[in-house]
Amino acid sequence: MILTVEADGDQRYINLPQEFLDQVGWKVGDTIIWANKNGEWTMTKKEFNMFDVEQEIHKCWAITEALQVLLDYYHDLTEDQRLNLLIGYIEYYELRFNNLWNAFEQALKAQHQAKASPSDFKINIPT
Repeated sequence: MILTVEADGDQRYINLPQEFLDQVGWKVGDTIIWANKNGEWTMTKKEFNMFDVEQEIHKCWAITEALQVLLDYYHDLTEDQRLNLLIGYIEYYELRFNNLWNAFEQALKAQHQAKASPSDFKINIPT
């Protein structure tokens, strides 16, 4: 499969077609590790283990600290500031908990399933 490198300002990226994602068993939200080996790029899906799940749980617990800050400064903030902080917390922690769930699912899958095929795919990207 040939993929085109696209640009957005200084950023370079490639769009992975859904058929490719389906073929390799990847989904939006998966963590992909890139490695350059002698000009040939390898993409590998990061497999989470229970240690990764534990790390994600600890990150999610940070919400208690964030809420404590809001409580400490509650009377110094306007109603708009309070609501903006709460909306931000909701969005941020939605992402955190999605990462936690993703790590949990992948750790369970890795624990209960032997790999049927290699998860590495090589793509030549011109530099």
